Amino acid sequence: MKLRSWFWLPILVCAGCGVRGTHTDFVRYEAKEDSFVHLHSWTNIHCAKPSDLDHVQLIWKRRESIIIAPIEFLTVPAIERTGGHSYRWIDLDSSRSNPITTDAAIDFDSIRIIPGEFYQDEHGRLGYHHTEVIPGETMNAIAVASLSALAGAIEGQLDKSKVAKKPMVTWDEFRESTSHALDLMAGVTESPKPKRSDGTLPFDATSLKMLQTASTERSIQLTRIRDQFVIVVPLSSEDSKEAVTTFDMYRAKLAQLVKDGRPMGEVLAGAEAISMKAVGGTGLEMTVQFSELAKAWNRTAKGTLEEPLKMKEGDNLKYKETIKSIEQRGIPVSPSKLIGDVIADFFP
Repeated sequence: MKLRSWFWLPILVCAGCGVRGTHTDFVRYEAKEDSFVHLHSWTNIHCAKPSDLDHVQLIWKRRESIIIAPIEFLTVPAIERTGGHSYRWIDLDSSRSNPITTDAAIDFDSIRIIPGEFYQDEHGRLGYHHTEVIPGETMNAIAVASLSALAGAIEGQLDKSKVAKKPMVTWDEFRESTSHALDLMAGVTESPKPKRSDGTLPFDATSLKMLQTASTERSIQLTRIRDQFVIVVPLSSEDSKEAVTTFDMYRAKLAQLVKDGRPMGEVLAGAEAISMKAVGGTGLEMTVQFSELAKAWNRTAKGTLEEPLKMKEGDNLKYKETIKSIEQRGIPVSPSKLIGDVIADFFP
C-alpha cells in the first residue's frame, strides 16, 4: 500500500521524469468559516517532450475537479473527484495515473475548488497556482482516513521486517538514527554515522496488533477544536513512553542546532507546535496546534520560492518553448505575474 496523506504538508521539489517544476504548498485556517485553505504553487514549469504537454493540457481541462494532495514522497499526486464520495488518483508530473475509482467516507463535494491560472513569472518562466477550501468537518474525515492509512503503512512495514526475519530496531538505535538525520539536515558534516538507519520504527508486537486493528476498522481517535487536533495513536504503553522520550530528544536536538547557529529554526517551530504524552492503556496522544505548525511550513515554503534557481545552459530556451507550446494549445498564460503576488493574494 502506497501511503498518501492529506494531513502533513511538506515542500517537494520534483527533479524526475515528466513535467518538471517546483511544487510548494501553503495553508491557513479560517476561524470564521471553520475551514482550511490550501494553496498549491507550481513554478519553473517546463516540458521535455510532447506527451508532457498533453498531460499539462489534460490537467488544465480537468482543473475544476482536481484537488491537490499536499504530500507525496516521490511524485506529486492529486485526485480527480468523480462523485460526492468517489475519486481517482492522478499525478501532476506524469501521465502515469490510476484509472481506478475509489470510494471514501469523505464529502468531496463540500470542498470548494478555486482553479488558478498559468502565468509567466518575473523570470520569464511558467507558473501555476491552485487553491482548495476544505470545511472543518471534511478535514476531520480526511484526517481519520489519512491516519488509518498511515497506521496500515506502519503495520505493513513492520510485518515485512518480521517476515524477512530482520532484527528489530531498538528505540536507542532509532534515536541515534534520528539525531544523525537532523545533523545532516543542518549541515553538520562531522556527525557520526549510526549503526542502523533503515527507517524502521521500533514498535513491539502489541503496537503492531493495535495499528492493524486501527487501520482495518478506521478506529483512530481524533478530536478537533477549531484548528487544534488531538490524535490518539494506538500503541503499547512501553512504545508510547519511548515515543515521547524520542520526541523530547528530537525537540531538544533541534533547539541545540538552532543555538549553534544552524538554519533549523522553522523545523524547531514546527516541532514546538506539537506535544505528546502517553495515555495508559490507550496509546500516544498527540496535540497539534495547526495554525502554529502552518506558520512554520509557510515560512519554509516562502524561503524555498525565494531561493535562486540553479540554471543550466539552455534552460531559458526550455522555459520559453514551454510557454509558447502551452499557448498554442489554447491554454491562456497571464503575462508578467510575480510569484510574490500569488502568495500575497493568499494571505489577506
